Amino acid sequence: MAWRLICDRGQQVWKYLKNENSTSIDFDKENSNSADKVYRAYAIQQNYKPLDIDESQYETLKILIFNEEFSVSAVKSVLNTINYYSSLQVEDGHWPGDYGGPMFLLPGAIITAHVTKFYFTEEQKYQMIRYLFNHQLDDGGWGTHIENKSTMFGTVLNYISLRLLGIHFDDQRIQNAYSFIQREGGAMYALSWAKFWLCVLGVMPWEGINSLFPELWLLPEWLSVHPSRYWCHCRMVYVPMSYVYEAEKIVGETSSLIKELQNELYADNYENIDFTKHRNTISSLDLYAPQTTYPRSNIHGRIRREFLINYIEAEDEQANYIDIGPVNKFINMLSIWHSKGRQSKQFELHLNRVNDYLWLSEDGMKVQGYNGS
Repeated sequence: MAWRLICDRGQQVWKYLKNENSTSIDFDKENSNSADKVYRAYAIQQNYKPLDIDESQYETLKILIFNEEFSVSAVKSVLNTINYYSSLQVEDGHWPGDYGGPMFLLPGAIITAHVTKFYFTEEQKYQMIRYLFNHQLDDGGWGTHIENKSTMFGTVLNYISLRLLGIHFDDQRIQNAYSFIQREGGAMYALSWAKFWLCVLGVMPWEGINSLFPELWLLPEWLSVHPSRYWCHCRMVYVPMSYVYEAEKIVGETSSLIKELQNELYADNYENIDFTKHRNTISSLDLYAPQTTYPRSNIHGRIRREFLINYIEAEDEQANYIDIGPVNKFINMLSIWHSKGRQSKQFELHLNRVNDYLWLSEDGMKVQGYNGS
């Protein structure tokens, strides 16, 4: 049984092949960055061949290709390096590689899968669990990225992810994360992107998050506050976020697990919390800039929704349902699920590109920052 990277016309997907043998590759937690040992081991096994060059030929190569001042040993090193690096290239010309790091990417995929009822394979879930636990810090939390100290943003989302993946509350590692969340006051102290996913999952009411201002998209584009002027990765994330917020406040189905999470994520009884008072509540661990006040508006909801979903569909079609990155890919997917339905062609096209974002390294399976290298 082994994982293999399948590349076809630029699309790279990790597939689990039950009839192939594999070797176990451990992750050194002392360095949070993986060395891509899984892919490299396979690529070298399949593609690498030692250079077939006689010693006498190196002197000639040195003169023909390199400056004559180079030593023969230097020429050997350069040629061996080129040969090794070439073995990592796939047939379509690109070099695959680990492009992970942010610890808020995988939770978006897991929560979207839970709400829209598409399912990762058991092998994928096992590797996702490995990844999340490999990057859990000594204090029980997770950072916003793999080199970060623990934050409420990272901890709340990854705690939820592990519970959705089937890890029980009494697991000691979950208990450590639970204690971290409780020490910091509960999930209402996570920042707005975390609160967005909490609301979608149904473990925080939508009253607990500030407006995402879908109205701004209807303003004239020449205005300085129009979202088209945002950095692209903010702009394309806030489009589907605004749709999800505007479209009847999308919420996943309530289940026994969701009720358990409602109780686990907060220091007080869930039913007794006035979430409207916590819209601006943020842990000092997550706060990098002071909050501002802003006006409210009430342009007709139907117009806002139509504009936003048209914008989302345009990006989906132009980007072949990969979209600009994994954050908005999964929120776009959630929006299409609500707007077009679970059985729609558009949702199926989104499903077909989920695995493009999954990457396997020795630390486990993650959602990486783009669909290739």
